[in-house]
Amino acid sequence: WSSSDEGRFAEEGNYSGGNSWEGGKAVLNLHIFKVEAIEGVTIKSYIGYTLRAQLTKIKNLAHGTTMKHIRKGTFEAVTIPLPPLDEQRRIVQRLDNFHNAIFQL
Repeated sequence: WSSSDEGRFAEEGNYSGGNSWEGGKAVLNLHIFKVEAIEGVTIKSYIGYTLRAQLTKIKNLAHGTTMKHIRKGTFEAVTIPLPPLDEQRRIVQRLDNFHNAIFQL
């Protein structure tokens, strides 16, 4: 739990559980990690796509039976490819195009 207000709240567009939060400002609890893009290094949509691509791997690292948990250190040890920003933009554009085409069917 972060002691700063900024770390304790999710804003629209933050990622949790591989999904973008779209419900406005929300309070985080001890079981939820907030993942944010770093301006000039990562693109928010790219982080979202790569987290969703890693979701099975992340879930397999969880422990518990009724309610699965993942330790912060375990989550932070998950690596994702981090190409230059221009390549991230190309990847996001291509995936967005595929996503849009699927939902137009």
